Formats: sequence, C-alpha cells, structure tokens
Amino acid sequence: FGGLWRARLSILTFLQVLVFCNLFLVQSNKSVVADIRKLLLKLLQDEQLEVREMAGTTLSGFLQCGLIALDKELQVHFNKLCRTKLPKRKTLTDAAVQEALVQRHAGVLGLSAGVLSYPYDVPAWMPQLLLE
Repeated sequence: FGGLWRARLSILTFLQVLVFCNLFLVQSNKSVVADIRKLLLKLLQDEQLEVREMAGTTLSGFLQCGLIALDKELQVHFNKLCRTKLPKRKTLTDAAVQEALVQRHAGVLGLSAGVLSYPYDVPAWMPQLLLE
C-alpha cells in the first residue's frame, strides 16, 4: 500500500460506507467477502496505529452485521498474534520490537472486535477464547 497511511485510513472509511450501503449485494458475492476479509487482516497489522485501530473498528462492524464470521480459523489466527513474544532486552532492535508489537496489537484488536461485535450476547465460543 505504500507509505501513505492516511490513504489507507480513508480506504477503511470508504469500505465501511460501501459495504453497509450495499450489504446484500456484497454478501452474495463470496469472492468480494474474501477480499474484504483479506484486506482487513492485512490492515490490522499496518505499521500506523490509526490504521490498525480503524481496521479493528471496521472488522467489529462487519462481524456484527454478519458479513465476516469469526470462525475457528480466525479465532486461532488472532490468538496466535496475541501470543507473539516480545524480544528480550538483550536482543532489542527497533525493527524487531516494532514488528512484534504490531502483531500482538493486531491480535488484541481482532479479539476485541469479536467481543464488541456481540454487545448484548455472550456466544458459546467467547469465554474459552478470552481465557486462552
């Protein structure tokens, strides 16, 4: 996507409007849903904090409307990202620390999107997912 983080942020805002205004058309096209899911997962691991946070908000909305399902594969993916080990102080390099923090933050944002997408309900998978 290049170095223009504000463009990536605008893409997410546009994507929300596009999907919510055309929800039934988008839901019927599985390849579009798969592309949206892939884009969101990529932007959850963006280098810019604002982009990651907006990707988490967008994911939460898409989970809530049923466009994207928080299936077992996605749950395992977010748990794996949450468990990213941070480098020890002795092997501390800025790039390694930054990458590990971004991955861990992506996992936390993904799990929090799952929790926020069910504001009045606790699905059967949620307690176990949060305990892991």
